Amino acid sequence: MDSVLEDSDREDYIHFVRLAYEKSNKEFYKKLGFIFIEIPKFTKRESELKSGIDKWLFLLKNLSQIQKIPAILNTRIFSKLFQIAAVSNLKKEEFMKYEKDLMASWDEYAIKKTIEYDRKAAREKGREEGREEGREEWRESVRSEVVKNMVSSAKFTIAEIANFANVSESFVRKIKKELK
Repeated sequence: MDSVLEDSDREDYIHFVRLAYEKSNKEFYKKLGFIFIEIPKFTKRESELKSGIDKWLFLLKNLSQIQKIPAILNTRIFSKLFQIAAVSNLKKEEFMKYEKDLMASWDEYAIKKTIEYDRKAAREKGREEGREEGREEWRESVRSEVVKNMVSSAKFTIAEIANFANVSESFVRKIKKELK
């Protein structure tokens, strides 16, 4: 409140109020209450601020006069509040430029993250393709060895070897020619 309650104590500036039935004066509902803060009664100076509530009340009372963040309020939450206050006081043209710059910053961040993601995905795809090529090369070398062993044994025809090793007959002929 930016005013003082008529019947409140001179020293108390924070009041916790509960609803009660008028006839019985019994509490209406324990989970419902009000907190009234009489800002004009808060008279602490910057050097006297100890608790978080003191700092907030000091800020609420003096925000219109504060030009820069006092040392005692130089924390992340209060810095954010001063930044919001500064933005809300911008003229229309300045605000539009601020929003444009902010949007550009967000776009740049999104592009950077997308590029990082794409690079990571491309690396993973390349690794998988490399693994597949390696597996295929391994399969090919196993087939070659099987064909070499079968050709060397001279017990099978080219067609039988090709069928057994799951390769073409021309592949068997090629291996046979290399063995000579």
